[in-house]
Amino acid sequence: MTAISYKLLLINHIIFLFGIVLTIESFAQDNSLYKNLIEEANKLYESKDFIRSAYKYSEAFKVASDIVPTQDRILAANSWAQANLLDSAFNQLFIVTRDSNFTDYIWLSMHQPGLNTLHADSRWNIIIEKIKNNFLANGKNLNNLLVNTLDSVYIRDQSFQQQYFETVNKYGNESIEFKEFSNMMRQEYSENLRIVKEILDQHGWLGKEIVGHYGNRALFLAIQHSDLETQEKYLPIMREAVNKGNADPANLALLEDRVAVRQGRMQIYGTQLEYDKEKGELFVLPLEDPDNVDKRRAGIGLEKFEDYLSKHGIRWDVEEYKNSLPGLLQKFKK
Repeated sequence: MTAISYKLLLINHIIFLFGIVLTIESFAQDNSLYKNLIEEANKLYESKDFIRSAYKYSEAFKVASDIVPTQDRILAANSWAQANLLDSAFNQLFIVTRDSNFTDYIWLSMHQPGLNTLHADSRWNIIIEKIKNNFLANGKNLNNLLVNTLDSVYIRDQSFQQQYFETVNKYGNESIEFKEFSNMMRQEYSENLRIVKEILDQHGWLGKEIVGHYGNRALFLAIQHSDLETQEKYLPIMREAVNKGNADPANLALLEDRVAVRQGRMQIYGTQLEYDKEKGELFVLPLEDPDNVDKRRAGIGLEKFEDYLSKHGIRWDVEEYKNSLPGLLQKFKK
């Protein structure tokens, strides 16, 4: 190779490397700009400036240097829906359905209240069906019939849970409206339990790979909302399911505590709270060995006890609780 050829090769190599550096810098700048625009869009949504939020998401998508995250598309759909520009909202959701890895149609239906205005539109069912098909296509061992059955159980259970709190807040728990709703909810829970018991008795406690995440949780919810006799029957079965990896240990903790409380024993993980009508506040039902509750909770995948209680407006002071425990036990026995 001549000296001139070598110099040309070296120059070309430098230009190539310089091009890579420029590309990386450009990508980083695009990424930073995209992130900033998304943050602006989120803030506008939180301040209920939905139309500006929606256009800010669109601005972000134009500068995206890579595929736009599905979550951001859903946030944009929320903004368009809240701005009552339904076509634009559906446009974002139809793009979401092309992501074969996005499969959480129940989350989209139940936990995105900003999209509620879309539910009456015929296009909504098309969106949900497409995402549901993604879910079924991704699960090789899924039992489609049981998935559909238990997903319906989950949706009914959570819908009534949501309505429960709405009814209490609107009418109070002593009202005629609340009592009528409670009767209706008990009937619904009874039907859910009948379905779940048939499945458990025939198939055992099925894991997520067979019935999906929500179907697996529906098994627990139906038992958790049942009578003590039913809970006592299925508690050992759920323990075995946890050991096999077919049930969530954190859900088992909730059932363990509920059964213990109903049997007149102290709870283990502190998941069961009660409302004190006289004081107008929630309190922790009798808890075994309060000093080590966080160790037990950590061992089963639950958050710190203090964090759990703060979500319910309860301040946790272990010494104060231990001092009040004798009185709680006395009250609990009554």
